Amino acid sequence: MDKPFPAYQGDGPYIFVCYAHEDAGVVFPEMAWLREHGVNLWYDEGIAPGSEWSASLADAIERCSAVLFYVSPRSVQSEPCRREINFAITKGRAVSVVYLEETILPSSLELSLTHRQALFRYELSIPVYRDKLRVSLLEPASSQEVGRLITSLPSTTDKSKVSLKRQRVVIGIATIALIVVVSLIWRLLEPGGEYSPPATVDELNPERDRSYPAALLSRMTFPLPDTPSIAVLPFRTIGEDTDLEQFADGMTDDLITDLSQISGLFVVARNSSFAFKGKNAEPAEVAERLGVRYVLQGSVRRSGQKIRVNAQLIDATSGESIWAFRDTDDFYNSLELQDLIGSSVVTALEVELTEREREAVDHQHTIDAKAREEFQRGWALYRQNTPRTLGLAIKHLDAAVSSDPEYLRAYAARAAVYQAALSRDFTVRIGEWTRSLGLKPDDVMRNVLSNIRKASSEPSSLTLQVESQLSLWRNDFERAITAANTSITLAPNDPLGYEALSAAQTLSGDPRAGRKSIELAMRLDPAYPDEYLFWQGLALFTSGEYAEAQESLELAMELNPGDDRVLIVLAAAYGHLGRTVKARRIVAELDELQSIRRDERARSAPGDILVGVDVHLEGRYTLTEVDLWPFQQSADRERLRDGLRLAGLSAMGPKDNQIPLEVEGATTVSIEEARRLHEQGVAVIDVRGLSDRNIGFIPGSVFLNLQTSLSEAALRALVDPDQKVLFHCEGMR
Repeated sequence: MDKPFPAYQGDGPYIFVCYAHEDAGVVFPEMAWLREHGVNLWYDEGIAPGSEWSASLADAIERCSAVLFYVSPRSVQSEPCRREINFAITKGRAVSVVYLEETILPSSLELSLTHRQALFRYELSIPVYRDKLRVSLLEPASSQEVGRLITSLPSTTDKSKVSLKRQRVVIGIATIALIVVVSLIWRLLEPGGEYSPPATVDELNPERDRSYPAALLSRMTFPLPDTPSIAVLPFRTIGEDTDLEQFADGMTDDLITDLSQISGLFVVARNSSFAFKGKNAEPAEVAERLGVRYVLQGSVRRSGQKIRVNAQLIDATSGESIWAFRDTDDFYNSLELQDLIGSSVVTALEVELTEREREAVDHQHTIDAKAREEFQRGWALYRQNTPRTLGLAIKHLDAAVSSDPEYLRAYAARAAVYQAALSRDFTVRIGEWTRSLGLKPDDVMRNVLSNIRKASSEPSSLTLQVESQLSLWRNDFERAITAANTSITLAPNDPLGYEALSAAQTLSGDPRAGRKSIELAMRLDPAYPDEYLFWQGLALFTSGEYAEAQESLELAMELNPGDDRVLIVLAAAYGHLGRTVKARRIVAELDELQSIRRDERARSAPGDILVGVDVHLEGRYTLTEVDLWPFQQSADRERLRDGLRLAGLSAMGPKDNQIPLEVEGATTVSIEEARRLHEQGVAVIDVRGLSDRNIGFIPGSVFLNLQTSLSEAALRALVDPDQKVLFHCEGMR
């Protein structure tokens, strides 16, 4: 292979490179990269014609600043390489060791390198490896106090192979001084070897000032948390480029997601951070409004075919930049760039990481630009929380999965959307929300389960949030709370985990705990969506604090007048407060909202007789449908029903005139009698399709289609063979 460039022949400091010629295909590009960044290199290309081999090598090694040894099965068996390394060590030269692959050291090198430190190139992403390589080469000039971000080379006396688990880049053992020293000492390797002043923040990130007005603690909306608190602002784009904007938003979102998993940080949610997009807000304003000390901001620009990223971490309480990054390298993989920025932030804030936080979650993100863009659009639509936007969200998330079939976060998001539609239907009326997805409720449930199975191959906080919500409809309240708590453990700064916990706590009969949990979600996401206000309002309502519940629910209705659940609970709160006029107005709005949706459904399927029958039979929302709400405590359900009765809601609707399904040899009972038997301890197993769940549903019964299909094995898992069982097989048709 042709030599990439002439060896260094000047009087300045340089690195001596030791390698096997068979590894030139890997080593030469590495050397070219180092040389492009100002490192002087000497290698065997520089031997003068007719010179004595050993004399030329000895002279080059004695004059070098350090030796870079590329270890491979070829180089450790090379006699010239072994002699060069042993000679360098006898002369007191520092040796930086880079393993190109797993290699067993021969005895001739074992004593020389056992206590040396090594860098495992094959275990690391390109940008992280290059950063560590720089530090490894610079240590002789930077003093031993800095320490290297490299692992100790194990003894090979027992011929064991060097093998490390691939980890996600999270640097928790170094301080920010390392990054600063690297930038300072790197200049020592430039031609001439002269020391130059350290890079300023302006030089590292010329688009930003070095300091900013300081945030005032007295003006903070919230008191600062005890742990380091940070808001990651949307990276701004330089130039008109839609694709670049999607890249910047996706990278910001992934950074927030990654940092949210660190228990030693307080990270503001994406929803609140993105409220500042395009506003050029000062760090002090961001900090004061969100209640954080640190602000991470940056920019993205296109340079030819490459994307360049600048980033800066600011202590808003002082206005000073404590870390800055200027991308001058070729990051072909956006995840590697995110890893570098995220790990540097963790290092700068001196956060200690748990073992779990060091582990990789590689497939939760994607390097596929189209998949990421579709995910971002789908997720934004999902959070708008209307039947129409849920339908649109699924289309984008389907496209994300189609573009990257291993994008696990997209599968988890699809499960969340399907579950959200079912959740709304289960508290309001089956079909209102699931129809927006163009599917029958049973098909939606199957999609929830299939997407959870796929996403659970690497469990995430979002997957567990969906499992928590699903458990509520299975009457498994203990599992709902456990799943929500585990979600919070995985991502302590994800407000959706606290929302899921609040729902589980409130519906299981502990609304005071539910209120605390949703308020934690609101603190993490100060620009919280209407959904949080609903759960806050429900927790207050279930606690009997109707006036406070009214305030939360009125705000939720202003943000999203299309959420039936908010209207139902608000009408009940007004009823308990004796505000009859307001209560009846909300009931009328609920009727109007559902009438509009029925008309839309009829227009969407002209000539479909079954759709026409369903629309005709649905009618108004009634007191009977309160049974659909998954309260564990019957008293909580009756509290809602009593409030709606006081609000003037009808007791029954046309659909309550049910047509029984006759089963030969079976004893048939009415819904009322079935409820009494259930209260006396008789197990009720509902074997109907999800479309019939809102017809005579018996609270506390097992709805089989939420768990499994009807079979002898399924029944044995639910009840004993000699136990009395009532099967709910009634339907409209």
